[in-house]
Amino acid sequence: MERGLIMAFGAVILWGFLDAASRYAVVEMAADPWMFSCVNLFVGSMLMLLIAGRGHGRLNALYHVHTWVFGFFRVLMTLLLVFAFTQVSASEANFMLRVNVIMGLIAAYLIFKRTPQKSDIPGAILLIGGFIMLVTRQEDAFLNIAVILVMLAAVCDTVLTVIAESHPASNRASGIHARLHYTGIILLSSSFFFILIAVLLAYLKEETLIMESAGSMLSTILTKAPTFDSFTHTGTWISGIAVGLALRAPSMYLYLYAARLLKTESLLMAATLAPFATLGAEGLLVALNLIETPTLDMLDVTAGFIMTAGAMTMVFMRAHNAKKITVLAQNNAPLAEE
Repeated sequence: MERGLIMAFGAVILWGFLDAASRYAVVEMAADPWMFSCVNLFVGSMLMLLIAGRGHGRLNALYHVHTWVFGFFRVLMTLLLVFAFTQVSASEANFMLRVNVIMGLIAAYLIFKRTPQKSDIPGAILLIGGFIMLVTRQEDAFLNIAVILVMLAAVCDTVLTVIAESHPASNRASGIHARLHYTGIILLSSSFFFILIAVLLAYLKEETLIMESAGSMLSTILTKAPTFDSFTHTGTWISGIAVGLALRAPSMYLYLYAARLLKTESLLMAATLAPFATLGAEGLLVALNLIETPTLDMLDVTAGFIMTAGAMTMVFMRAHNAKKITVLAQNNAPLAEE
């Protein structure tokens, strides 16, 4: 389990820098957010496939339905969060998204027949308490459209992690080159869906009649959607290429490998550190005078800390239990030989 946790925490740290770099690209380099994602996903996929080299086509990851379902849910999750961001702050949404830990426990039980551990209970209570604290601050609480959208995004995130754990190509990938090839294909499928949606949004944005008849929420989304000019914006391409090479590719590699080693529920628990990794990375960029200090609501941070503390309690209790089982097995081995 220790190796899986190292992979997961490595991915979380890179996610923090990815979020901070994305903010720098959008604010300081005027990169279009959606096209920026398209570029860094595609560049990341090309890097992984180039390093992997030839000889791994036997995995046929590109032809697995898991690969394309992963790409679909990845872009659906992003769209849901984009809609939610029109109603709640990014910090609120990112912290609320961590309810996926509970969804991961349920998914692990229903799909993989892994029963939650008794040691999960205290952490789960803390996590649910922090989530309720966040939700009840919103108007209409659980009936708030933004809360519903974030919960749907959390479902998508859980589905993504389940797919990452169960993908046949991942389970058959032995050796670093095979895993690099698998990661590259996953990134490639995601970039395909992102580019498809980017073209659709750009078309809708340029159609005046559609813009005029769109509802308030959809209209807000379309005003922030890419235009066809965004496809050739220099800042978007420069930042997207840099982030794709330095952060997107390695973070996806670590995430997919951690999903294989840790399994769905434990990986989602570890991922609750992501918002704080982002705050840390943003703090570094602020110290370097690259971006302005982010605006934070301390109640959101407090609720997020409670949720993270709950998830970390679950992670470390599971690691402790796994270590106890290993020690008992080692101690019983000589007795079995006698």
